[in-house]
Amino acid sequence: MANPSIGTVICPICGDLADVRKDKNGKLYYSGEAGLITPRTPSGQKWMREHMVSDESSDAKAQGNDDFDTQVDEHETTANEPSFLERLANWGADDE
Repeated sequence: MANPSIGTVICPICGDLADVRKDKNGKLYYSGEAGLITPRTPSGQKWMREHMVSDESSDAKAQGNDDFDTQVDEHETTANEPSFLERLANWGADDE
């Protein structure tokens, strides 16, 4: 049985919205079109915490918490950024 989702994150590989879960050791990972991705380094775990939109944020919005809007604004722009593969495919290309 899969671990319950604790939030969402924009996948840097595919650009899709992926479910964030926590494994039995407390490490964050996400499940999306690219599969199950587990950043194992401390910097990878930090990236997950910084870019994850927690499911608790949804509950906070339902209760009228103003902090929710600030958290969502930080993550809205990431969906418009090119994915990792798009940046890699355009590596070395002229920006003209």
